[in-house]
Amino acid sequence: MSVTEPLAGEGTHVVPSFTLESGMELEQVPVVYKTWGQLNATRDNIMLILHVFTGSADVEDWSVGTPHGLREGFQPTILFCFCANVLGPPYGTASHVSMNPYTRRSYGHEFSQTTIRDDVRSAIASSARTH
Repeated sequence: MSVTEPLAGEGTHVVPSFTLESGMELEQVPVVYKTWGQLNATRDNIMLILHVFTGSADVEDWSVGTPHGLREGFQPTILFCFCANVLGPPYGTASHVSMNPYTRRSYGHEFSQTTIRDDVRSAIASSARTH
C-alpha cells in the first residue's frame, strides 16, 4: 500500500520506526485503526479520535452509551473520523504481546509503559497517510 493511499474502513498500518517517550525504540509497529466518513478533496476534514476507555478503535462499540453516539457526536457525514487503538492493550496495536522483530519473541515485560503523547503520535503517524 502506498503512503498516499487513503485509509478506509479498518485495517492495520505498520509504522516503520517509532520511539516512545521512554526512549524505547520500536520497529515495524502495527497500529490498528477504524475510519468513518469520507476524506474531502482538500483533505482538511480529518478528526483524530483518541480514547483510553477500552483501547479499541471501534468507536461504534464504545460510543453507543454516550449522549450522542458516533453519528451525532463525531459527525462522519461531515468529517473523516480516524480512530486508532492505543499502544499497550493487546488489541492488535503494539503491546507486550507484539513480536520484537530483533528477538523474534514477544516483548513481554520488556515493553515500556506508554504515554498519551505516544498514543497521539502513533495515531498521527498512521493517519498521516491520508494527507
